[in-house]
Amino acid sequence: ARGVASGADASGAREAVVAAGAKLTVGEVRLEAVWPSWVPATTEDDGSGPNNASVVLLARVRGVTLLLCGDVEPLAQSALARQLTGLQVDVLKGLITADFDFLGGLGARVGVIPVGAGDAYRPPAAETRAALSAAGLQVRRTDQDGDIAIAVQDGRLVTITRDFEKLPVGHAYP
Repeated sequence: ARGVASGADASGAREAVVAAGAKLTVGEVRLEAVWPSWVPATTEDDGSGPNNASVVLLARVRGVTLLLCGDVEPLAQSALARQLTGLQVDVLKGLITADFDFLGGLGARVGVIPVGAGDAYRPPAAETRAALSAAGLQVRRTDQDGDIAIAVQDGRLVTITRDFEKLPVGHAYP
């Protein structure tokens, strides 16, 4: 984090507090913060409070919609499901643990789970991996697949891994 902060300082970037409703366009990418609009209280001392305060972004570029979930956990995901009724996305990024109703309702075709190599603290839960697969998502993990790019090629969504393996997702785009 210290390296990121010094790099941001050197670039002239400014720190900002982001809450639901904030919008930003960077080139062709339109970003909208959809969370946190409120942070659910937790009665357990499970450390989920900071995770549930993660910024969740909806990104749209060239007809592809991505939901970037940060570290929100099932309690916040359940609130998001109620808040984002009817939202359909192509790509879902994040979710170490998951609210299964939330997953199923998004219609995503690809799930990208960022996990540091050898990170014993943050591997995706087995039930989360199973739920992602059951919801029809092609699951990619950075600890297994390396860097993952999402692209549209010949009108189809593909994931590209460090080995330049291109896997079609099966959804055509106009």
